[in-house]
Amino acid sequence: MIVTEEVIIMSSVGNNIRMRRNMQGISQSALAEAIGESRQTVYKYESGLVSNIPLAKLELIAHALECSPTDLTGWKRESHPAFKEDPLPYLTEEEAALLESWHKATDKERRSIAFILSEYGMPEPKSTKRSNHKAKGESK
Repeated sequence: MIVTEEVIIMSSVGNNIRMRRNMQGISQSALAEAIGESRQTVYKYESGLVSNIPLAKLELIAHALECSPTDLTGWKRESHPAFKEDPLPYLTEEEAALLESWHKATDKERRSIAFILSEYGMPEPKSTKRSNHKAKGESK
């Protein structure tokens, strides 16, 4: 087997997923259910057998493990090319924190926020849905 930088990076991501999952006391099966995948797929992610975890899936994993995708990848704004430019340079720290909280919120929490905003005459967001998968702790 030829060891490439991509294999090393994905192995590291897999180790980070496994470490976070174990820290949270979550089984591979529970994580798999939370992200809409099989337990075997989670095993492949953790062992580095999958070398291209889709970003959307990485975000679901991070949400389920109560961390950020950068916690799993180890990427830092300063070091990774994907973060060379700040996509939202005009946001204040408070606005950025609110946006981050919105992204971490479950569908139910988002609907509650949208309702409160509408009570104050503010337009509701077009969609409060995170994805087609259940958010951690939510039932259908």
